[in-house]
Amino acid sequence: LPTLIYVLVAGGVFNAVLVPQIIKAAKAQDGGARYISKLVTLTVTAIGLVTLITVACAWPIISVMGSGWTPEQRQLGFIFSLWCLPQIFFYGLYNLLGELLNAREIFGPYMWAPVVNNVVGIAGLGLFLVIWGGAPDGGIPAGDLTGAQFWVLAGSATLGVICQALCLLW
Repeated sequence: LPTLIYVLVAGGVFNAVLVPQIIKAAKAQDGGARYISKLVTLTVTAIGLVTLITVACAWPIISVMGSGWTPEQRQLGFIFSLWCLPQIFFYGLYNLLGELLNAREIFGPYMWAPVVNNVVGIAGLGLFLVIWGGAPDGGIPAGDLTGAQFWVLAGSATLGVICQALCLLW
């Protein structure tokens, strides 16, 4: 859900508007430092606002997306959304930082950062399997998911996206 919302709301804006602006500014004599700084501040603020609005609208979003779900499933979906929708901010930050690196012709970190996300996500799922084993036939009913299981699943998914974005700061 966070990836879907990010792509619908911000993905096209980055590629159509920000990338050309960053590249144009980077060619200036000063490297476009002032302009790029303002652009980064504006973009991070906008992504933050979109994320806050999306999190505030989590219940209506889950109600629409999960219209065929049971009340327990919708409640669990809502709780997961509160932990996973903030990923929108970090996807945006990752994209912004990656485009800044691309404008400076530094391509490796942007390309390899998703590996960090995958490693964290796989580690979270591996931890889940080690502690609780695989799901029985038909999966785990929404009402049977424990708090610890929730934290491992939602926490590792969100932590992976955070790590993906923040490793570009390095």
